[in-house]
Amino acid sequence: MRDMLRPLAIQDLKKSAEDCYAVGTLNCFCYMGVFDGCGGLGCQQISFQSEAFPNHTSAWIASRIGAAAVESFFRENGNQSFSRETVLELEQVLNETFQTLKKKYWKDDGVSGSMRRNFPTTASIIVENLQEQNVFFLWSGDSRGYLCDKDGLAQITMDDIRFHATDAFANLYQDSAMTKQWNADRTISVHCKEIKEISPAIYICATDGCFGFLSSPMEFEHMLLSTLMESNTPEEWKENLIQKWFVHFGDDSTMTILTVGFEHFSDLKMFYQERLNIIEKTYGKSFSDEMNVQEREQLWQIYRKNYYRFENEDVRKEQ
Repeated sequence: MRDMLRPLAIQDLKKSAEDCYAVGTLNCFCYMGVFDGCGGLGCQQISFQSEAFPNHTSAWIASRIGAAAVESFFRENGNQSFSRETVLELEQVLNETFQTLKKKYWKDDGVSGSMRRNFPTTASIIVENLQEQNVFFLWSGDSRGYLCDKDGLAQITMDDIRFHATDAFANLYQDSAMTKQWNADRTISVHCKEIKEISPAIYICATDGCFGFLSSPMEFEHMLLSTLMESNTPEEWKENLIQKWFVHFGDDSTMTILTVGFEHFSDLKMFYQERLNIIEKTYGKSFSDEMNVQEREQLWQIYRKNYYRFENEDVRKEQ
């Protein structure tokens, strides 16, 4: 079973194309991550003296450099179990990488301000140790890490935003400024939450374009499970998510999925059928115009406790 762990990457890029992802399975752990270059914070155009890199914003570059740095670091350390000490080493590599990037390519265009950053990107990464059977959620910004087990969807990460950090419903209707992300202007630190592996389960990393255009967090779970039931293979699930949902959203949508504890795709579908039935029976009306925001919020209060059931788990705060 464990040697079958292969993360699935799902992506729909719009014109800005500022999202990126990284996935891999190594000797001692598997990993997956999504990265969302923050276009509003990093709008400066950076010129690379290479045909391989046309002119792009620093946000576009940041997500790709961040993903590449993570992949390179993981490959170099894939023969040992992942730990909190590994997170500290990753932070050091990220700081060196982004500082080198800034020294080599940053040019002062005379624009500054509290909402301006050089090479800003969010990150959400999940690492699963293959021997110890524990899982690490790493993040910065408003990209999220989730798991979905027999009890339904749970957000494990906590958004780095000024308001509504622990109210995913309110954040859909009242946008809040991001308070943290990886960038070349400040020392990078990585939030880390470690949990015991839950199996069977689906683990998910997602940029905000995957959930920010939905009516509620309940609809995000419904989107995942309904497309799963309409599919017969992982590739069909990927295409259903893109064609039935992501193409209609107004931002890049990047998601990575890791299923744990299932031998066959049919087992995965069978396991979640009952949960989908509960979601549709309890919250189904809220996915249409039949319900207004206030009525949806009442249902959210029912769903919320379960959605944040890992909220009190230990997390290493920003230093």
